[in-house]
Amino acid sequence: MKAEKNAKATFNLELETPNLSYVTSEDSQDQYFDTYIAIRNKATGKTRLIEALNMSLKPKVTPPQSRNPVLLEAENEAKSAGKSSLDDKELREERLNKTKELAQKFGQKSQKTFFNKMESQAVDAADTAERVKKAISDVELTDLLSAPVVSAEAGDLIPPRDEHAVRATEIYRIEHVLTEKEVIDLTAACKELLNKHSTLEAIGQAVKGKFLTPIGGHFIKLQLPRKNIIAEAEKDNMAALVVYLDTLVSFLNMRPNAISRGFRSFKPHVPHSLIQKIFETFCSGQKENRIITPQLKDKAICHVIILGLMIGAASMDLKLITESLRLDAKYLPSLVSVTGAHVVNDVASGQQKIVLRKQLASFDPNYKSKGKRGDKKRL
Repeated sequence: MKAEKNAKATFNLELETPNLSYVTSEDSQDQYFDTYIAIRNKATGKTRLIEALNMSLKPKVTPPQSRNPVLLEAENEAKSAGKSSLDDKELREERLNKTKELAQKFGQKSQKTFFNKMESQAVDAADTAERVKKAISDVELTDLLSAPVVSAEAGDLIPPRDEHAVRATEIYRIEHVLTEKEVIDLTAACKELLNKHSTLEAIGQAVKGKFLTPIGGHFIKLQLPRKNIIAEAEKDNMAALVVYLDTLVSFLNMRPNAISRGFRSFKPHVPHSLIQKIFETFCSGQKENRIITPQLKDKAICHVIILGLMIGAASMDLKLITESLRLDAKYLPSLVSVTGAHVVNDVASGQQKIVLRKQLASFDPNYKSKGKRGDKKRL
């Protein structure tokens, strides 16, 4: 019992039973009303009012833990407020993931589009780290000491090269662009390709039917005059380069939806190792989110030029590039300069050629050509 000055006494009642314990409920007494019991004496006819105490009891039990995820989240946040189990960044990421999950299930189309765009633009840290490891795994100290000094813009677009090579055909070598396993896989693919297209007419039909690209068909035709072409293809590294070149050009001409389909978009004779190499070298993102950025597209075009020069003994027609790739021709001379090659006019054929010489061309990204003397600005 508790009592205060000028206040009524309050009573608490506890009841113990074999099964449960009961305690006084909070709403047992009403502070605005009093309860009285009327007792009437039949002999005298008088009635007395005796103040009574109204009390309610409730069982003394512990409720089970809630399974509501919202309530549990609030409870966990309250517990971790003093311990700081998660920092602010991790907590924001967790909330963002939950919001994204709810939007995918119950959100509007605009919300789903927003989160899908965020995922497509996000950079996968694990994928980036794997690419860096793969890039530095084959680098040796001797390569670093003899590495050519190339500008950052050009170095990102071309494979390694030997600027001090004795011959122009040795500036770019096959070990600069393909591994031994990839060469073996590609020579086998070239053998399969030549078995199906062993004549000039068959290769021409394959180019017309877009099974082969114009530049790929051109270089495959150059292999036909050899004797025992199938046996030669197994030994010749040029066969591997031809398949690589043709596949890379086909990849550059693919639509975005075809790139998102992945391995299924390539021809059946293309080996898995080459497709994986192309995705890792010239694509950003993973699986259905793969895209070709403008810089990666320039890099792929530079590799096409270099592969064509390696197969064509440091020379090839410029029209092979323009006929095979969908690109703006005015940017092609700049990309040719990035590879170190030159665009020259062939007097005999009247066509422009791409030629690789020992004296490599230099590329200045800040160079702006001046107009002819006498040109006047229009007002």
